[in-house]
Amino acid sequence: MPTQIDQIAAAPNEINPMDVRPWNDDGTGQGQRQMGNIVGTLLASAARTTNTSGVALANPNHRGLILYLNVTAVSGTAPTIQLRVNAIDPITGTAFPIWTPAALAPPVAATEYVYALYPSALAESFTVSLNGVLPRTWSVDVLITGTTPSVTFSLGYSLLG
Repeated sequence: MPTQIDQIAAAPNEINPMDVRPWNDDGTGQGQRQMGNIVGTLLASAARTTNTSGVALANPNHRGLILYLNVTAVSGTAPTIQLRVNAIDPITGTAFPIWTPAALAPPVAATEYVYALYPSALAESFTVSLNGVLPRTWSVDVLITGTTPSVTFSLGYSLLG
């Protein structure tokens, strides 16, 4: 059975003739289905002691992003954790940083931090938010510093239409 992601590039009504979701022009004549918000896991909960480079992910047709950094344990001397959102060059695959919120400085608390990247002001309370857009291909790196740092966390996301 096709998943929601599998159906992005399928022609209208190809998978399900009852599917009446709007269809967007992608500029190539192929088109894309308009999708609602999508959620997922970037990093499952684990203890990490060094920087983690994110994998390139596709943004089907969303404008923004919410990141959920759930820290459950912190140890070491003066550990910090910082996220970096990247645009990925479609030709070379090179990551280009587009947003690097300030590092969570010591003491980093065991709690959830929520970051929002969206092209208009968001009224909700976020740890950090930025008025910006999410590129077609993107990734998130996690930067960890300190003396013998160990940070246990998970990183989830929501793509926003």
